[in-house]
Amino acid sequence: MGVPAFFAWLAKKYPKTVSPVIEEEYSFDNEEEKAAAYQKSNQNGELDNLYLDMNGLIHPSTHPEDRPPPETEEEMIQEVLKYTERMILMAKPRNLLYLAIDGVAPKAKLKQQRSRRFRSAQESYQSYLKKMTSELSFQLNENGKIVQSDGVSEEEISIPDEELFERGIVNGKWDSNAITPGTQFMHKLAICLRYWVTYKLGNDPAWKNLKVILSDSNVPGEGEHKIMNFIRNQRKDASYNNNTSHCVYGLDADLVFLALASHEPHFKILREDVFLHTVEGPKKYNKPKKPENMEKLDNDEKAALISKSRKKPFLWLHVSVLREYLSIELNPGSLNKLFDLERAIDDWIFMCFFCGNDFLPHLPSLSIREQGLELLLNEWKTLQKIQGQYITRNGNINFYILEKFLTGLAKKEPQILKKSALEAKSKADYFKKSIQSKAENAWNLHKSQYAKDQKLNSEEMAVTNNEADEYAPAQKLQKTNNVDVVAAMKKKTAGIKNQNIEKMNFINAESKKLLAERFYDLPGSAEEGNVFDSHKLVEFDRPGYEERYYKHKFFTRFETDVLSEEVLKAAIEEKKQNVAREYLKGVSWVLKYYYDYCVSWDWSYPYNHGPLLVDFKDTVKLVENHVLEIPAKKISKQYTSFKHKESYPILPYEQLMSVMPSSSGHTLPDKISSLMTDKNSGIVEYFPKDFPIDMAGANMSWLGIPILPDVDTKHLVNTLKKVYPSLSQSETDLNVHKNSIIMVNKNSSFAKDTGRILKRTILKNPNKPDPKQFKATTRCANTSVNGTLWYLLDSYKRVSNRLSTIVKNDVFNPSDPENSETAENLKSCFLHKIYGSKFKISDVLWLGFDDHPKDLMVPGKNNLLPNFKANVQVLTKKDTDELYERRRQANYNSNSFGMQRHRMNDRGLEDFLKHTMSNNIVDSGKYIATPYTNRYGGYKAFIQKNASSKMSGNGPRTQAPKLGMNAASSFNKVSRFAK
Repeated sequence: MGVPAFFAWLAKKYPKTVSPVIEEEYSFDNEEEKAAAYQKSNQNGELDNLYLDMNGLIHPSTHPEDRPPPETEEEMIQEVLKYTERMILMAKPRNLLYLAIDGVAPKAKLKQQRSRRFRSAQESYQSYLKKMTSELSFQLNENGKIVQSDGVSEEEISIPDEELFERGIVNGKWDSNAITPGTQFMHKLAICLRYWVTYKLGNDPAWKNLKVILSDSNVPGEGEHKIMNFIRNQRKDASYNNNTSHCVYGLDADLVFLALASHEPHFKILREDVFLHTVEGPKKYNKPKKPENMEKLDNDEKAALISKSRKKPFLWLHVSVLREYLSIELNPGSLNKLFDLERAIDDWIFMCFFCGNDFLPHLPSLSIREQGLELLLNEWKTLQKIQGQYITRNGNINFYILEKFLTGLAKKEPQILKKSALEAKSKADYFKKSIQSKAENAWNLHKSQYAKDQKLNSEEMAVTNNEADEYAPAQKLQKTNNVDVVAAMKKKTAGIKNQNIEKMNFINAESKKLLAERFYDLPGSAEEGNVFDSHKLVEFDRPGYEERYYKHKFFTRFETDVLSEEVLKAAIEEKKQNVAREYLKGVSWVLKYYYDYCVSWDWSYPYNHGPLLVDFKDTVKLVENHVLEIPAKKISKQYTSFKHKESYPILPYEQLMSVMPSSSGHTLPDKISSLMTDKNSGIVEYFPKDFPIDMAGANMSWLGIPILPDVDTKHLVNTLKKVYPSLSQSETDLNVHKNSIIMVNKNSSFAKDTGRILKRTILKNPNKPDPKQFKATTRCANTSVNGTLWYLLDSYKRVSNRLSTIVKNDVFNPSDPENSETAENLKSCFLHKIYGSKFKISDVLWLGFDDHPKDLMVPGKNNLLPNFKANVQVLTKKDTDELYERRRQANYNSNSFGMQRHRMNDRGLEDFLKHTMSNNIVDSGKYIATPYTNRYGGYKAFIQKNASSKMSGNGPRTQAPKLGMNAASSFNKVSRFAK
C-alpha cells in the first residue's frame, strides 16, 4: 500500500504515536565530535538494537529529489554511508546494528517490482520524446548537432541517441534500477559497507562493543523481512531478553504491521518526516519541491542544497503507543470472555491485507484512501460480538470465521461501489469542464498574441474586400462577374471554417496536454490509447456490474468477442471461483510471511485485480482440498493455511531478468542482456517497450496498473542456464547466494565469548578441511545472538597451524588477516584512499552468520513474552474519551457510508502539524553520565540502583518525547533490564 496514505492515516487518527527525533549537535566531518555525540546519553531514550532497511536510504542518497544527484557511483556510496551514520547517531544503538539490503525477493513481490521498473522506464522514454519534441525549434548543423535556428547562440545541444537510451544512458543520467541484487553497483556497495564498518569498529570508541550484522543483496530476502526473521528467531531462544528495545528505519508502510506482528513491547520506527513538504493539501505531502535547473547551479548553491537536505527532520513512530490506541479501538465490548489484545492485533493486521499490499491488489470496495480500514474494523467488531472468535492464530486462518466476516462486508459492497462510481463521474465532469475552460483561455491568449505580432496577409485582405462589397450599391454588384462573387464567398466561408478548425485543433491539443500533465504524466500516451480505465467499462452504478467486472478485467477483448454468450457466462463463473481462491491463498501466504517465514518462493497472485467481496460467499468450499488437512466436524474451530510445495529463491541474474526492462539491460552481463532484444532468444516477449496502463478508477499516474506479459520463471531459468557457462568468473561471482556476516571488535566481550565456543568446535574436529565446517550454534544466554556462527577471513592452513596454540589460549582469533584474500579485496575499495592510514582489519573479527537454519524455522507463539517491563501509559482519559467519541461517530455514519468525515483534509493536516507534534515533547529533567554493564543475555543496560537519587547531578537540561518507552525520565522509572 502507498506509504504516504497509510502513514498519514495512522498519524492523523492516532496522533500520539508520532514524535520528532531529537538530534545531537556535531560536525559531520569531525570524527571525534561524532564519537563523543554517540557516547552521550540518548535524549530520545536508550536503545539496544537498531535495524536499517538500507534500500530506504540508498534510493534518496543516489537519486535525491531535493538536491543535485551525486555525479559518480563513488559519491553515491559516500552519501549512503553518511546517511547511514546519521541514522546511527540518532538512534545510538548500544548492543546491535543490523544493516539489511534487499536480496532476491519471493516471486509474489517480483510482480510489483516488475511493474514499477517497466513503468519507470516508460516514463523516462516519454520524457525523452518530450524533450525531442521541445527541441523542434532548433536545427541541425553540418556536424549533426542542434543549434538555435536564428544562429544567435553557439551552444550546441546533443540529442540523446535512441540506442543509448535503450541501454539506460540518457545524457549521462544514472539508472536507479541498478539498485537491484546482482548488479555491479550493489556488489561495490556491499564491499564498501564491509570496509566502512570494519574501519568504524577498529577506530571509533563508541563502536567498541557494538555487534554489526551485514545482510547484503546476495543474502536472499527483502530487507525488512530479513530483519523481522532475525527478531522472531531471537525470541524463539528461551534465554532471549524479553526487555530488549528495538528500532527499525525504513520507508515501507509494512514496517508498522511487521513491528506489531513481532509482539515486542519495546519497539519504534524511525523515518523521515513525510509531512515536511506539504504543498497544495495532503495529496502531495511526500513530494518535496524539486529545485529547478539544478544542473545550472554553481558549486556553492549545490552545497547549500545538499546541506539543507541532510538536515531534514525525522520522526519516531512508537509502536507501544499504537498498541495503546488499538487496545481501545479493537475492543468491541460486551464480550462473554476476556479480550485478547494480541489476537485482536493479529486480526487487525490480517484485515489490512484486503486494502492492498506489496503482494496483492486491494479489493475494489476497499481502499485506505476511501477509509476501507474503518469499514473492515466495524465489521470485525460486529463479528466479535456475535461469534466471539478471532480470524487468525499464530499465522493461520479460521476460514469458517473468515467466511462470516467477508459475507458481512459483501452486503455493503454494492452501495460502496455505486457511491464511488457516482463520485468518480462527478469528478470527471468537473475536471472535463475545467480542462475545456483552461484550453479556451489558452486559445484566446494565443489569438491575442497572434493579432499583435502578425500582419494580415494579402489573401486575408482580399476576403475582407469581398465582405465590403456586400454593402456596395446593387448596381456595382450587377457589374461584378458572378463567378468572382461566388469564389469570394467560398473563400470567405473557407477562411471562417479554417479558423474554427484551427481553434478546435488547438483546444483539443491543449486539452490533451493538460490531461496528460494532470492525470497520467505520460506525454503521448493519452492520445495514443495506451492509457485506459477499465472501471468506466464496468459501470459500478448500473445493475449487472458483477459480470461486467470480470468480463473487462479478466478476459481479453478477443476472448469476449469469440466466445458465445453462454460459454462466456460459464467461463466468468469459473473465473470468479479461481480469482477468489487465489486471493485467499494470497492472504494466507502473506500472513505466513509476516508471522513465520516465506512458505513459498515461487508463488504469486496471477491476476492484476482482486475479486469482488460477494465472491467470497463460499469461502470454506473454495479452500477445500487446497489447505492443510481439516477434520470436517471441526472446521469451525480449526486454524490452518494453504498447502505449498517446497521452493527456493532464484539467483540474482534470474531476478534481474524477471523485473528489468530492456532499457536497464546494461546492469546485466552482455551475454544475458542480449536475450532481451534477440528475437530468437525465446524470452524476448517478456520485455515489451510499449504496454497499456489500466488506471482502474485512479486519478494519479503512479496508481495505474501496467498490463505486462507474465514471466514463466521456469522457462526463464532454463534459458539462462544455457548462458551461465560462458560468463566470466567475475560475472559469475555476482550471481550467488551468501550468508550474512557479523563484524565485531576483537576485544569485545562477544568476540571472546564466541571464540571460546568455536575453539571447542575446532578442537573436536581438527581434521576438517574447510574452516566453514567449524560451525557452532550460539544462544542469547552466552553470546546475546541466537544462530549459527563460523569464522571468516581464515584459510584452513591458518587454522591448522594455530591448533597447537589454541589449546594454550582462552580465545581463538584469526592470525594475520591483513594478508588474507578478503583483506586485499577490501583494500581495493576506493574508501581505502580516505581511511587507509587508520584501517587495520586485524582489529576486527568477521563471522559467518545464519540466523534462520532449518531447526529454527518453526512457527512461534505470537504473543508477549513473559516477565517484560511494561511501558508507562501515554494516553490520558481525555485521549480515550476522544477516541470513543470518534468511534461513536463512525458507527453512526457507517450505515450511510459517510467516509468523508475522517479523511485528512487540508485543515485537519494543518492542525496536526501545528499542535500534535509539539504536544508530544515534554521537559524530562537533567541527564547524567550513566555507565553501562553486561546483563543477562549480554545486553547493555542502565544501572538502575540509586539512579533516581543521581538525577540531580550535572548535565544540560534537555527535552525528550513524552512516550514511556522512549523518554529518558520514563526509562529510569521502569527498570526494563533488572535481573
